[in-house]
Amino acid sequence: MPRLRPAAAALAVLVLAATAARPAAAPRAATVVVIEMIDGGPYGMTFKPVRATARLGDTLRFIQRGRAPHNVVFKSAPPGADVATLADAREGPLLAQVGATYDVALDGRFVPGRWVYVCAPHEVLGMAGTVTIAAAP
Repeated sequence: MPRLRPAAAALAVLVLAATAARPAAAPRAATVVVIEMIDGGPYGMTFKPVRATARLGDTLRFIQRGRAPHNVVFKSAPPGADVATLADAREGPLLAQVGATYDVALDGRFVPGRWVYVCAPHEVLGMAGTVTIAAAP
């Protein structure tokens, strides 16, 4: 077995010590993902962004920015999940006042994958969005 030179051995000890002393990364804090309901888009009303990403534990905050009332209804879930498991989170209230918000906690009712939501009054106009939810770190 080859022997390390003294300088190489000292360097190896320093590298190991530095690596061992490095603290573990702090867990990622839950975040609020903002989705606006606006006048605009190809059909006059849209979610912005249309495609969002989040992690389990985050909160989706829908903010009313348009002139017409909007809400959020989850229409489809990832394979193996069912929107019925969302219970009262499946459909949010109709937000009529500019600046009004509706928060959805991405808790144990949600599973990782792609969820589709719409604004019920404006679904026929194409007001729909998706959120892709990743597992918590």
